[in-house]
Amino acid sequence: MAAADIDLFGSDDKVDVEKEEYAAKRAKKPGVIAKSSVILKPWDDETNLEESEKNVRSIEQDGLVWGGGKPIPLAYGIKNRCLQQDLDYFLCFVDIIVAINCSL
Repeated sequence: MAAADIDLFGSDDKVDVEKEEYAAKRAKKPGVIAKSSVILKPWDDETNLEESEKNVRSIEQDGLVWGGGKPIPLAYGIKNRCLQQDLDYFLCFVDIIVAINCSL
């Protein structure tokens, strides 16, 4: 047996097949989805957070899904509002959401 006949690292064909299988499996999965929170902070104790939440939830884009919301006690009866959102980074950008929120 000659030294050239010994295959120390295995066949490259098997590696190529594994790479193709992995790429095909990866292509079936959805894009990167990030879960994040939006916190609505009131200006004072008379700010209507329900109306603010309704305005924020009116934002619709591909890749943006709004989840639940809950009040978070702050102080002296004032509450923040925490909204959950799921973003698909390939379809929706956080900068656009922030810009829209600032314009409301």
